[in-house]
Amino acid sequence: MKSRYFILMALVAAIMAFTSCSSDDPFTTASEDDYPRILNPYFPDWNNGVPGEFKNFTRDINLTEEVIVTPAEHTTVTWYIDDKVVATGNTIDMPLLAGTYVLKVVARTTKGLETSRTGMVIVRPCDGDPVPGDLLFDRLVVPGTEATLHGTNMSKVTKVIINGVAANATYHSDGDYVSYTVPTSLGDGTYQLTVADATGFIYGGGNITVSSAPIINGASFSGKANAEVTIEGQNLDKMASMKIGNEAATIVSKTATSLTFKVPNLQPGDYEMTATDASGKAVKFINGSEMVEKANFNVTSETVLWEGSWAVTWGTPFNALQSTMASLVHSGTILRVYVNGNGQGTVTTAWWNNILTGKGDPERGDIMISGSMVLEYTLTDYSMELMNSQDGCLIVGDGYTITKVTAE
Repeated sequence: MKSRYFILMALVAAIMAFTSCSSDDPFTTASEDDYPRILNPYFPDWNNGVPGEFKNFTRDINLTEEVIVTPAEHTTVTWYIDDKVVATGNTIDMPLLAGTYVLKVVARTTKGLETSRTGMVIVRPCDGDPVPGDLLFDRLVVPGTEATLHGTNMSKVTKVIINGVAANATYHSDGDYVSYTVPTSLGDGTYQLTVADATGFIYGGGNITVSSAPIINGASFSGKANAEVTIEGQNLDKMASMKIGNEAATIVSKTATSLTFKVPNLQPGDYEMTATDASGKAVKFINGSEMVEKANFNVTSETVLWEGSWAVTWGTPFNALQSTMASLVHSGTILRVYVNGNGQGTVTTAWWNNILTGKGDPERGDIMISGSMVLEYTLTDYSMELMNSQDGCLIVGDGYTITKVTAE
């Protein structure tokens, strides 16, 4: 028995020596001097400087995740959303408003060594939620002035909240948008925007920029030589000068939201348009979803039929010239529609048939609109016949704003 006992003890000692001394031991724990690693979950690669999509879910589902790090005993984990700390520890479980977020997970050891992973988190609205759109002109506001916010299901919105400051919202059914007064307490900068319904429930709305700099709405304009042209924007009373080509355009009058200038005596054609403010800085133009410092100005012999700002949606086609268009144009007229936005549309009869071909959807031939563009149509005898027999003229589509309609 004693010999069997010694043999058993020898076997146990051998097993312990093998398991504790083998360099291949998979259970060896890294030390606090080792560089930290995030083993799980997988974060997709970046693309063109943008993090890959890590999560995509509706706003009624929490952001939940757990990370595995090493060395586990010597590493702490911090979770960031849009550069703000939202959680610590190896797990996260939190609700998010609808929107797009940058999630960053940082693993840091007790010795100060750290690594991180970054991914995009997309939170989708639920069916029926109010969803503010991304029209750039809506997203650039001035404190104390009236602003608009277009979108979907906006009739549910009773308040617009910027940086925690709420403003009462008024719904406009002619364009599925709300108007509100921007809080005067906001300084220049980018802030989070949310909206609330009558029950006080909060919905995501992205970001909004408060700016005291002059900004011009649109990046494509036209007018006759020596004629006056009016443009719209914000803080335009701070504009100091304008040039079309190499010639100065005389500023006739200006307010915070509009400016009238006289077109230089130039030959018909396309010219570069620039402007400066009182400090000499270049004024920016809104070109679709981006800001540019140069616009296009077409010196033409065309006549302005309508000028203003009309947000076109499927429910609110442009009808200001519906009954009068046929009397203002003729066969051979070049009809131009100046637009700005991101969507689609075209000129039709009041029956929503293309003004040139007479075809309806899906063969209507809507034009994809991106940024500031001019839609041009050379009218024919058939066009005149269509307008006269189909109750006039409309401009239909969705996702863009009409600033001017002209004829040449």
